[in-house]
Amino acid sequence: MDKKEHKLNILQSIISRMASNSTNCKMWSVTLLAAIIVLFLSTNGDLNVNKIIILIPILPFMFLDAFYLGLERYFVNEYNTEFESKEEKDISAIVKSKGCKRILSTLKAILSFSVWGFYLILCLTIFLVLLLIECK
Repeated sequence: MDKKEHKLNILQSIISRMASNSTNCKMWSVTLLAAIIVLFLSTNGDLNVNKIIILIPILPFMFLDAFYLGLERYFVNEYNTEFESKEEKDISAIVKSKGCKRILSTLKAILSFSVWGFYLILCLTIFLVLLLIECK
């Protein structure tokens, strides 16, 4: 295996880990949603909590999911650049890149449908369930 192929394999494994982390954020968010719903059902909706506060635990998962998606997109871009490039680039230079590119890719990921679409549906589900509980 030559150096370039080895670097591409490393980048591919990083991309796979970022995709897995993003999926885990979504799974933990759904688990948290289920716990919130069970908490409200067990108290018959008598829990004196502002309904907006319930969304606070979901927000860190949304930002973490966007962070992982941004990193995944960044490394996919680096993978494609490395694949098409003829010059040698050290793998540590790719991994230890400037933070500006990573922050920009994270901000772009927040606007992605796979992030805001999922968490919007999650928030709407919470409000619908809470509305149904209060209407009982």
